[in-house]
Amino acid sequence: MICYLHGFASSGNAMKAQLLKKHLPEIEVLSPDLPIEPVKVLTVIDSTLNVYNNKKILLVGSSLGGFYANYFHSRYNIPAVLLNPTIDPVSDMKSAVGTHRYFNSGETFEWKEKYLRQLEKISSTPMMMTQSALTVYLAEDDTVLDYRKAESYFKSSGCTMRILETGGHQLMNFTEIIPEICEFYKQI
Repeated sequence: MICYLHGFASSGNAMKAQLLKKHLPEIEVLSPDLPIEPVKVLTVIDSTLNVYNNKKILLVGSSLGGFYANYFHSRYNIPAVLLNPTIDPVSDMKSAVGTHRYFNSGETFEWKEKYLRQLEKISSTPMMMTQSALTVYLAEDDTVLDYRKAESYFKSSGCTMRILETGGHQLMNFTEIIPEICEFYKQI
């Protein structure tokens, strides 16, 4: 089973989740709608993983979802693929405090200061990465997150890391990566 964790202001119906389902019909792909509040996100992911705890699981997380995927990878040694993940969510999300719209529905929501404090507490948990069970994709032309911060962070872990020249924060070339994700899934 692949569990796709979407990024900020996205949903379980995100384009990458749809593409995984379309291109990997032989693999069950879950893509839960993650709440905005970080502690609630952890509860949703934990509950989802507990239901499938006897199955082969691969986490695929994008942006803030990549942070959460890395958290669960570190905590439970679950294999993970991270797509332009934030590695410093408090700093990266500080400027987001305020009202936003979900990309898919246009519905408004508020990102609050207290969510930054929750992220700070979550990110203070030491991350223990397992090099053979972690793959990271970074786009040089990501205009939301500086790929070099993530590159530096993951370089010492020994994980598999691919730096793409193009794709942007959304990884518009995601379909090119899907076969690699499928191979990684088969190896776990």
